[in-house]
Amino acid sequence: MKKSIVPFLAIFMAVSALSCKDLEKDIDDITNPAPTSENIGSTHYLNEDGIKIVLPDGFKKLSAYEYEQILKKIAPKKQLDAELKRLKEQRTMDGNFYLFFDEASGSTYTANTIPYTPISRKDATNLLSLIRKNQEEFLEDKNTNVIKVTAKYSAGVSAEVFKAIFKVDNTKTKTSYHQTGYFISSNDKTVMINLTTRDLVDFDPYIQKMVF
Repeated sequence: MKKSIVPFLAIFMAVSALSCKDLEKDIDDITNPAPTSENIGSTHYLNEDGIKIVLPDGFKKLSAYEYEQILKKIAPKKQLDAELKRLKEQRTMDGNFYLFFDEASGSTYTANTIPYTPISRKDATNLLSLIRKNQEEFLEDKNTNVIKVTAKYSAGVSAEVFKAIFKVDNTKTKTSYHQTGYFISSNDKTVMINLTTRDLVDFDPYIQKMVF
């Protein structure tokens, strides 16, 4: 019996929220362009899981403690508390947790490897529904609005991928950031990636460079 990935994804994207109808129609199919051959970024390894990743230059691997110290210097208390809560949830999940931070851009990349779990289109649809239900718990600030930018799913011979991007706006501080999540099952491994950036970025070329 296949184990649903939805409970894992609900925790992983807990800081996001979505209000929508007809969720199935909100998920598009991912188009699969040929992997880029250009040399981009820098290579890193999720050592405990034998996975190679490529990140933009500037990202450095940090411990949770090192990242927390940086956050305490740059993040307002409410944002700090929310981020620390999310990280705590991620670190207590089955599997391994990895964190990378780009100080220049303030971007954060996290990866959770969990027991291999196939990802279905139904799982992707259920996830969007769960994100909506988690809104009040993880986004207590009424000045915060979350907008779904895109949600896409693909299932091929080598991998199953769910991708979702959300824009988070704070109407009080007039600030915003983007949260991009990838959920990938390939070669009997499942990894969940969360990228937090100020601007909307196309991270697909880096995902295509991953080796499971």
